[in-house]
Amino acid sequence: MSKITVSLIKADVGGYPGHSSVHPALIETAESKLAQAKKSGALIDFRVLACGDDLELIMSHKKGCDNGEVHGLAWETFEKATEVAKKLKLYGAGQDPACRCLQRQHQGPGPGVAEMEFTERTAEPIVAFMMDKTELGAFNLPISVDLFKDLAFDNARRKALDITDYLREHGPFEPHRLPMEDMEYTTLPHVMKNLASRFADTE
Repeated sequence: MSKITVSLIKADVGGYPGHSSVHPALIETAESKLAQAKKSGALIDFRVLACGDDLELIMSHKKGCDNGEVHGLAWETFEKATEVAKKLKLYGAGQDPACRCLQRQHQGPGPGVAEMEFTERTAEPIVAFMMDKTELGAFNLPISVDLFKDLAFDNARRKALDITDYLREHGPFEPHRLPMEDMEYTTLPHVMKNLASRFADTE
């Protein structure tokens, strides 16, 4: 099967009101632009969403990551939305496109991009975690809570604790490792040589 790419590109082109949300007219503008791209075959499918005051473009295509055509399409979409934002006198209209670059990072100004290329299966669900005005670990708790609520995890954790208690009953122990002569291909001999002066006889 051929590979497919999912590109999620977001930008703050104007808040409504303040930094709280995205005006419906901006979403409609983006949908119209991406619908033309889908009709021309540039995209397989798309979805326009909003998170806070960020306009989020989720696009599927077969052009791979870092594709200039897809990134250019997103940029043109944001510029078109910025024109509408300025006409509506929205807060911070064109804020991110003004930075003139796509940012593959989690912080800082400018549009952001996350992409993934993979071999698509018959049924391929996609989950996109979008956030605005929050920290990078915002989803850590809800994800971990849902995972660790699983009864199967509780059983695995119980077994691990039982094994730990059994090992502790036998006193101190050191995990098995290869002898020094078999570790020549690693950095361990060099590290041990540097630490030699710190070792002391315990007897």
